[in-house]
Amino acid sequence: MRVAPLAFVLSGESREERTLIRDVCRITHKNDEAYVAALAVVRALHRVRRDQHRGARLLTGVADDLPDTRVRDALRSLAELPDAAPVEEAAKSIGTSGHAAESVPLAIYLAARYVTSCEEAILAAVRCGGDTDTTASIAGQICGAAGGTIPEPWIARLPVRDEIEELSEQLAAVSRGEALHR
Repeated sequence: MRVAPLAFVLSGESREERTLIRDVCRITHKNDEAYVAALAVVRALHRVRRDQHRGARLLTGVADDLPDTRVRDALRSLAELPDAAPVEEAAKSIGTSGHAAESVPLAIYLAARYVTSCEEAILAAVRCGGDTDTTASIAGQICGAAGGTIPEPWIARLPVRDEIEELSEQLAAVSRGEALHR
């Protein structure tokens, strides 16, 4: 859930970048499935920022970037669902617990499905149940990277809105290769 900022400066393609992602992940999660889930989030963010993949192509593209794990298997399984399948069916098929092999593939699925609507992706995550804060956070991050927006009434309620907006602008500048000016 906290790996998204790395996607502004890493693609997760090289061995060195994958080692860095693993090292960052291991601060809080000391298993390979959690590392692969973090890598999946970075790869999904990298792909949507470059408008390379949307929908099921995002799921299969990210899955193809991953080693043989439950995360990869879940992404491939979700990519095979019909476009009109209820999101709750997707959630039921892989699970909604806080385990990375469930929450991350479901979040990527929701982001792929609602790629330009953070609101729809987040609300769908809540409807699915389980570890909704993690799933909704990751899905919203991916949708946001793809150009989706958060509804203004939600933003207006943020207690530290100015700080969040400033940090967002700084991350965007870094991702464009611009120097930060303070």
